Amino acid sequence: MASDLRENMDFEAEVRRVAEAVWGLDAGDCNPKYYEMEKSISEIDGFAETRETINLIMVTVSTKLDKIKSDVRKLGAAERLEKNPLKPIKKWMITKSQLDAQLIKHCHENGVTVKTLSQFSALFLTIIITLK
Repeated sequence: MASDLRENMDFEAEVRRVAEAVWGLDAGDCNPKYYEMEKSISEIDGFAETRETINLIMVTVSTKLDKIKSDVRKLGAAERLEKNPLKPIKKWMITKSQLDAQLIKHCHENGVTVKTLSQFSALFLTIIITLK
């Protein structure tokens, strides 16, 4: 069980490092965010603010429906708390494995962009190629 927790924490840290690269942030600029007063959220796995967007990230190694639904609810609640008239909010679900069609549909219906870590990492490469 402790090794599962360590694996999850390591995966979350890797996603945050990739997010910093994708959005051109300094190391350490994408961090978990705690919501002490909002028990339905507790925390989100990544919060990254750029000049243009507030990015809210949930990270999971699970492909279970209940876990995905719970994370999507957390992202929705965090979006309501972070609402900013000057910056749009982008919600992300980054997974270790590809989700099935039902789970992807649920995320999309709730305004959440779903990517595996590999797909999310590819965004960085696309940005680099576009800039050249």
